[in-house]
Amino acid sequence: GQLPLDPKKYGEGREAEVARRYFYGDVRKEKAKEAMKGKDVFGRGRVLMLVYPPPGEMAIEALREYVKADRMVKPARGIKAMLWDATGPTGKNPYRNNALVYVGEGRGGANADEDFFDYLEGGQDGWVLEKVIELQPFGKGKGFEKMWLFRRKSSDDAFVA
Repeated sequence: GQLPLDPKKYGEGREAEVARRYFYGDVRKEKAKEAMKGKDVFGRGRVLMLVYPPPGEMAIEALREYVKADRMVKPARGIKAMLWDATGPTGKNPYRNNALVYVGEGRGGANADEDFFDYLEGGQDGWVLEKVIELQPFGKGKGFEKMWLFRRKSSDDAFVA
């Protein structure tokens, strides 16, 4: 059987165009830094969702780029370079890239690497674990996947909405 969003199912025509445009038109298979290039202020104010990232540095690189993008300020008219907001978030100017959903195995498992878990567990850049959701693994007795929901705190220690 075909997957619900399998391009082969839609073939060509209107249905194929709708599937490409709305379901996976902006999915990129690139390194984190390259995938975010060309975006207007790198997609500030979005949720980063990492689902079963491969072992290695991909997860921490994506998360660091997501955090870095939040510090970007759209340049004034006529200025071509991006500007950095060096002051950081406050209650009046909170983080916009403030939510991470991580789905996969925990430390020592099949996803991400030690740097990723050290970064989150250390609360770097204001990350705080809000909730852990148990998932039903595929297969019998296999898998240790969970869904972790993280949010960044602003500098005045208030959670960002």
